[in-house]
Amino acid sequence: MSVPKEHFEQKQGMSESTTHALASFWSEVKAATGNNTLGVIRMTGLLDAERSRTNPAGPLPVSATSVLGGYELGNVEPHQKGDVQQVYWLPWKNQSCEYVPMTTLTESGCRYFLTSMLTGCRFVVTETYVAHISTQS
Repeated sequence: MSVPKEHFEQKQGMSESTTHALASFWSEVKAATGNNTLGVIRMTGLLDAERSRTNPAGPLPVSATSVLGGYELGNVEPHQKGDVQQVYWLPWKNQSCEYVPMTTLTESGCRYFLTSMLTGCRFVVTETYVAHISTQS
């Protein structure tokens, strides 16, 4: 999965190597399986709703910023360019299975999905859906 080059316009004041590092996150993230080679990936500042069960599912613009030892995913500032990707947010619900059909992901134009940190939960990807399965009460 490659991302169009225009998604990675150089931000004012950033060096070309920093811009390359930002561009690398979306092109290097594993699509299905494999070990994490990107370091620690944090969702610091991404969605207060990341902790909220009531956050609605759907497309969300997400930025990836290179930080020491990995990346930080966050909210997108107005008019921000360069490291932004449209990502499908999949919320969670206690003792429930929240899912999105693959057709919805395809129609939304999202190539990636995010869900909250897994704390005893699981996520499942099949040919027909992506699910966040919570066993927490």
